[in-house]
Amino acid sequence: MINELFIKLKSYLEISSFERRGVFFLLFFILTVCVYHFSVRKFLTDDIPLDEPKFSRLISQLEANENSRSNLDSSFSKSNGSNNAQNKQPKVLQFFDPNEDDFESLIKKGVPYKVAKNIVNFSQKGGVFRTKADVKKMYSITDDEYLKLEPYITLNVSSNLTKSFAVPDKIKVGREYKNQSISINTATQVELEKLRGIGPSYAAKILRYKGYYGGFYDSQQLYEIKGLDSILVSSILPYLVFDSNVITRLDVNKATAAELAKHPYISYKEASAIVSFREQHGRFNQISEVKELHIFKGKDVSRLIPYLDLN
Repeated sequence: MINELFIKLKSYLEISSFERRGVFFLLFFILTVCVYHFSVRKFLTDDIPLDEPKFSRLISQLEANENSRSNLDSSFSKSNGSNNAQNKQPKVLQFFDPNEDDFESLIKKGVPYKVAKNIVNFSQKGGVFRTKADVKKMYSITDDEYLKLEPYITLNVSSNLTKSFAVPDKIKVGREYKNQSISINTATQVELEKLRGIGPSYAAKILRYKGYYGGFYDSQQLYEIKGLDSILVSSILPYLVFDSNVITRLDVNKATAAELAKHPYISYKEASAIVSFREQHGRFNQISEVKELHIFKGKDVSRLIPYLDLN
């Protein structure tokens, strides 16, 4: 009975040679880890000779570095705190005159840097702010900024208009004044540059648009020139003459659709409608007949009519 029990227990606990090798390897690994652990602990706890002079110098150097760092941090925090206080300090707006105040005065009165810079540049070119709305027209100012500035804008318009337009038929050339006006449709670039505030770039732009239109018949057309400030246009208008007799006109009875469509005031579709009507009904006898075309119904063609001709 006991032998049978022993045999069953032996068969239950019996392991293969492969499993036996695995057990031996595991025991060997555990033994190795234990030996390494106790050896390292013993090595670290052994007394190590200490170089006291070298250790003292190291401690002194560390303390000096820590003191200098703390001093630097404290000075930086003070300067940073003062800068933040200045930055956080709100700028109080004061009443200002864009025609009379210089750059420093505008800044002191709370005007934003970019706005103040552009106001001064415009004034130096001979521009005059005649209404508060003229300030809003500057490209550097946003609607929100204008709403904040508008209550504080004061304009001494009379003195500035006297300075700029006291002698409207005179053109400044350097330090001399010439008693003449400029015909916008025959002026050269050199003549246009004699106008205050008009440099080579603006003069070339005016001539380029004059070529597009075939000449200017009305002063309001200068406001259509992209990149030319409306305030600057207003300041030079008293010196300009607009002669509609010298503009280039389009012959509606002979011009092709492509020729008509080259004009900025006529689309290709409108030009084709003019040519189609002419081919179907014959020549135009009056310019008013062009206005009656279906394609122009409900449209303001008053600016186009001066450029049309029957001959």
